[in-house]
Amino acid sequence: MVAVSIVWRWLYQTQFGLFNQILQLVLNDFLHLKINTTIPWLTSTTLAMPSVMGLSIWKGLGFTMVLFLAGLTSIPSIYYEAAQSGWRRGAGSYSGILPFR
Repeated sequence: MVAVSIVWRWLYQTQFGLFNQILQLVLNDFLHLKINTTIPWLTSTTLAMPSVMGLSIWKGLGFTMVLFLAGLTSIPSIYYEAAQSGWRRGAGSYSGILPFR
């Protein structure tokens, strides 16, 4: 948790942070806009909460993805075989696997 906080604090830094550097690169070099302002990601009253929310979503995404993948790999092959045999032909053209309870 401490390492994640240090890295994200560096990413959000006002003057030399990676997000501001990428923003300056896109605005100045690719869009040819001469804007030399930086965004105070963590000290602004309007951007602090969305910035922390982005960090929280990124931090929890890996664990959630592992749980979803574990659930999908635990589906028995008999359900795949049943879906391929056409037991739900009247349900339309959906060919995916729906979550089972």
